[in-house]
Amino acid sequence: GTSVLNSLGGSGAGLRGEDAAGELFSQSMYMVRVTGWPQDRLTPEKPVDAPAGARLAVWVTDPADGRQVAPPGASGVLFETDRFSLVNSGNRTLRTPKRSWKADLDGERLAGMSTLNLKSMFNDPSQQREALAWRLFGSVGVPAARHTYAKLAIDQRYMGLYSLIEQVDKRFLKSRFGNNEGNLYKAYCGELGCST
Repeated sequence: GTSVLNSLGGSGAGLRGEDAAGELFSQSMYMVRVTGWPQDRLTPEKPVDAPAGARLAVWVTDPADGRQVAPPGASGVLFETDRFSLVNSGNRTLRTPKRSWKADLDGERLAGMSTLNLKSMFNDPSQQREALAWRLFGSVGVPAARHTYAKLAIDQRYMGLYSLIEQVDKRFLKSRFGNNEGNLYKAYCGELGCST
């Protein structure tokens, strides 16, 4: 696989480590572009590895740019890899017209993260409820995931505006609590209903 890591905003510090995650989430919007993805795999409910020739690239984009897929700007492509898998995710959006996506970077890291969470915000006409909630939690000292926005395109198909949310995992626990030895639970919508 190939990974290209450039600096954000000319800071000279690449998207590596915990400081880079803060820098990543300080940007207003990204473009996440997947190319070479099979059109018959746009609704994967189990992770699908990228086929030969597929690539995932991320770059900063201007929220005021009206183009659905704006090309990389002056800072160029920040991250690019051919080692990734995609899966639709989310308890409430798994089978909606605009599904949420999770990209596993297969051992590579973008700002210390091995997973990109792209939440569809399908049930939120304002497209900002979660953004406001995450910022509110953070402002009152609750260890909260960081958030920004991303446009998603798969080949020539524009998938829409997504919420890019920090993965809550061992890295998250270590950065917020100083260790990753405790239990981490997630509410799940199972056969008996949500949060069972």
